[in-house]
Amino acid sequence: MSPFATVAGDPGSPWILHVPHASSAIPAAVRERIVLDDDALAAELRAMTDAHTDLLAARVADLVRGPLTYAEVQREKGIVGTPDSVAERLRQLRDEAQLAGISAEINPGSMLSHAQVMSSLRLWCQDVMPRFK
Repeated sequence: MSPFATVAGDPGSPWILHVPHASSAIPAAVRERIVLDDDALAAELRAMTDAHTDLLAARVADLVRGPLTYAEVQREKGIVGTPDSVAERLRQLRDEAQLAGISAEINPGSMLSHAQVMSSLRLWCQDVMPRFK
């Protein structure tokens, strides 16, 4: 097979890979070497930057990876734990990411019973939120 011939569905076929990007940030040292003026550069960046591909890539990665383990959910997708561990992680995120607020989803996927939701909500309101007033 030619290295440039692709055949759909053939596992031996070479891959064509396009790596889109959603960033338009240019480091100052690089900007100094670009001859376009600011308006022309902004127009060029708008024309060549792929919109929202970072969000799409993250969603595809979630789909390809498959179901997350409990440890991955704790590390990557949410904050789960005791009021002390939740408050500590929120403090870390607030300080590192300069968060001004958060949104809490107490029952993602409607997997908890009403009693579990109420218990979580009570812990959140009484033991976590007051630490951030």
